[in-house]
Amino acid sequence: MRWTGVIISGGFVILCLVWPQAAWGQARVGLRGGATIEPDQVHIGFHVQTMIVPQWRFQPNVEIGVNDDVTLIALNPELNYLFVTRTRVKPYLGVGPGINIVDSRRPFGRTDTEVGINFVFGFEIPLRSVHTFMTELKVGVGDSPDLKMTFGVTF
Repeated sequence: MRWTGVIISGGFVILCLVWPQAAWGQARVGLRGGATIEPDQVHIGFHVQTMIVPQWRFQPNVEIGVNDDVTLIALNPELNYLFVTRTRVKPYLGVGPGINIVDSRRPFGRTDTEVGINFVFGFEIPLRSVHTFMTELKVGVGDSPDLKMTFGVTF
């Protein structure tokens, strides 16, 4: 991967950790992983959750997907709306841009940066401690992966 991708990724990670300062005490981090369709990949990553106002959450995440001939780094600053329910399970909907750094290992491969839009539908389930289990389905439009199925834990 070229240095441009590393610099962009590092900048995004720094942005995730320092913004917004006012809500830093409410920020939580988590790990995620799953499967991607088109490109067909397995991905892993992390996310940061920050409540902006009640029921609205900023959840930037970084995912690295790999397969035989392509590595994809997805930078996803997403805004989620959490629905109020009477059960422990909390559904949410979200949207956000997808900034995708694609590194091809085919002959004459190259690194490209592509942008699309992600639509997110997910569920959070509290575990016995303060941790939560999450599962989400992400549909990409434009130059984002077509479909991602992700599972994770937020600490």
